[in-house]
Amino acid sequence: MNPLDALSKIALLSQSLDRTFTAPSDAKLPQLEVGQAVNAKVEEALQNGNFRVTIAGQSLQMSLPQGTKAGDTIRLIVVEKEPRLTFKLDLPQGTQETQLSPAGRLISQILPDAAKPSPPLTSSSPVLPSPLEAPKAIAHALQSTLSESGLFYESHQAQWVMGERSLDQLKLEPQNLPQAAEKIAATDMTKLPLKLNQAPDNPPLKADGIVKHDMLPVVRHQIETLETREFNWTGQIWPGQNMEWQVKEDGHRNSSASAIEPPAWNSRLRLTLPALGEVDAGLRLAASGVQITIKVEKPEAESRMKEQVQQLQTALQANGIQLLSIAVRQHG
Repeated sequence: MNPLDALSKIALLSQSLDRTFTAPSDAKLPQLEVGQAVNAKVEEALQNGNFRVTIAGQSLQMSLPQGTKAGDTIRLIVVEKEPRLTFKLDLPQGTQETQLSPAGRLISQILPDAAKPSPPLTSSSPVLPSPLEAPKAIAHALQSTLSESGLFYESHQAQWVMGERSLDQLKLEPQNLPQAAEKIAATDMTKLPLKLNQAPDNPPLKADGIVKHDMLPVVRHQIETLETREFNWTGQIWPGQNMEWQVKEDGHRNSSASAIEPPAWNSRLRLTLPALGEVDAGLRLAASGVQITIKVEKPEAESRMKEQVQQLQTALQANGIQLLSIAVRQHG
């Protein structure tokens, strides 16, 4: 089981411990008493997300913990009879009063619905002011978008401690609310730890030991990026021009590659341009060079791009990058 799956299962369990499960309003079961433990036999899972169960000989429809399946028998305790029959899980003896640790509550807060993947990171404003920027400016803007996304904030804090990153750079990241910047600026540099794994605390990220609600998406993305080695972003590259962007570590390593050779990375851009139509560009960058695949919607876009291949190859070579292959073709 990978770490993210494990965290997800812990989060689902922690949510179930605190939940109650209600029966339909017309289900009374007068023979039951508050505090009584009963067995619920799960008959089937229903399309609306609930389950049909049998309790004390009566068939009921009710919600149950995630992961429940037909054939299970779940031990429940009656907690209310009015206005609706309500149950909670009957935990093993000695655990009824157990409270989740801060770590457990933190995981539950970060992963509120662990079964669903997170949406891509988004930007509230265009990355560039206009499409007339030079290629180097576009590349720098995309690099800043990735670097300042908040995914690498803790490592950037460590760089700041070591004098490798400025305070102004840290302020650009989402974790740094105005009060956080003031706290960092007031920090006594002579009292900071020197080890990289002891970067200063980030006050605005936590509230009583729990991540603040507005930081939850960023923290979840940090966990998922660490596990999947993948970054997904969607937004406007310039005003009115939407773009989808993915950066992912290539898991298929060449068997002949040196053990110290850096990993290859895949980058993919998808956007619909006014003149060229839909463009889906993929790039694989390794130590040996770059491979490029471009899929386009229109035949004229394919022709125009093929005319520029030689110019692209010359530009790459001028920057010390070997073009291993390039393919331009229509979708289909």
